[in-house]
Amino acid sequence: MSLSESMNMTEGEDKCMRTYGRILKNIAAVATLLALLSLLLPFCRIPANGQNLVLSGMDVAKAGAGAGYTYFTTGSIPDTFVLKAPVTVGTLKSAFSYAQDAGLTRILLVCAVAVLLPILLALFSMCMLLLAEGKKTMVFPTLFTAVIMLELAVVFVGFPALKLFFLKGVYLFAILVVIAMVCIMIGWFTGGYCRPKTEEGRERPVREANDKENRFGRNGRKRTFRRRKKSGKKKKKSSHKNRGNKDSGKDNAKQQTDERAKRMEWKDCEISYDPSTHMYRISNTGQSRILLLKDEQIVGIVEPNARVRIERPVMLQVKETKESLQLK
Repeated sequence: MSLSESMNMTEGEDKCMRTYGRILKNIAAVATLLALLSLLLPFCRIPANGQNLVLSGMDVAKAGAGAGYTYFTTGSIPDTFVLKAPVTVGTLKSAFSYAQDAGLTRILLVCAVAVLLPILLALFSMCMLLLAEGKKTMVFPTLFTAVIMLELAVVFVGFPALKLFFLKGVYLFAILVVIAMVCIMIGWFTGGYCRPKTEEGRERPVREANDKENRFGRNGRKRTFRRRKKSGKKKKKSSHKNRGNKDSGKDNAKQQTDERAKRMEWKDCEISYDPSTHMYRISNTGQSRILLLKDEQIVGIVEPNARVRIERPVMLQVKETKESLQLK
């Protein structure tokens, strides 16, 4: 994997869903859209004036548009306005009056809710599926689709006599909703709506490094300081015994040069090197995130105000500006 590909993967950390999970939820959204469009086909037949009246979504849309246009142009809808021959507005008014006199108003309301509820839920589910970006945003589309399937199951199983009035639009709607539900549940069972593993893999080394620094960082620094102090004393004693003042002065100057070489600062980062362990200690005192790369692959991220220990060689790179420093 090249460095540019690693950077593109890092910049895409905001993705909260795996690729196949995104494909599954998009397939479910398309299936739900097709289910809604299937209602434009003939979906039921009802007896009216001794005839079997076939209704489709197109008929309902045309009747509603015509009635609305007539109301806005004339201010009222006459009883002779034909919704679909032979049904007129007067026919519907007579049917509602008969239902009220017979005490069937509640039944009519329940039937209206049972017809409109799956359509509205399917519309909301389709929109939310298209916008979903993770587990939390997939909860409501799953719930809405499950409610639609539950209602369809109750109608087909609990009221088998209604099947005589259903046409292909209703059956196609039910099949497409089932397909959408299957795609959604496959995504849930396979973990398709979780974060991609690559992002988890990049975040894990940083958390482990930060936890290790928090647990052992101070004690490790104390032990390193003690080892350096002891080694410095041994070097001074040997130089005084074996060499004169001139040689000791050269050794001291060389030691100071080595100490300065072991510590440096770069882009708000304090970098120190421990020769005994061949590890760099990197302290990020700025607000930018520092990427740690080995062989052009990201092995960790140093968050702001965090410390990390890592073996050499390693490359430091500022995530925002892409400036880099190679530590050998």
